[in-house]
Amino acid sequence: MTCHFCQQPVTRRDLNIHHLKPKSEGGTATAPAHKACHVRHHSENGDFRRWGRKCGLVTASYWVWIFNLKFGAGQPDPHRRIPFGR
Repeated sequence: MTCHFCQQPVTRRDLNIHHLKPKSEGGTATAPAHKACHVRHHSENGDFRRWGRKCGLVTASYWVWIFNLKFGAGQPDPHRRIPFGR
C-alpha cells in the first residue's frame, strides 16, 4: 500500500488511516498514509487548531457536567480535574 500524500510505500508500523472526506461530514472513504504525512496535512490545513477549539468546548462542557453530576450545581474549580468512576 502507498501513502495517499507522498506516494511512497507505507509499513504497518507507520500506517495511519486518512478520511478523504471528514467523518463529521459523512465521509466513509479512507486512504492509507504515513503518520508524518497525515499530521503534516492536517497541520497545514489548520485542522488541528479548528478541531482543538471545537473539542475544547465539548471537553469543558463535559467536565462541568461531570462536576455538577457528582457535587451538585455549584461552579467547578477550573484548575481541578475531577476523577470520575474510580
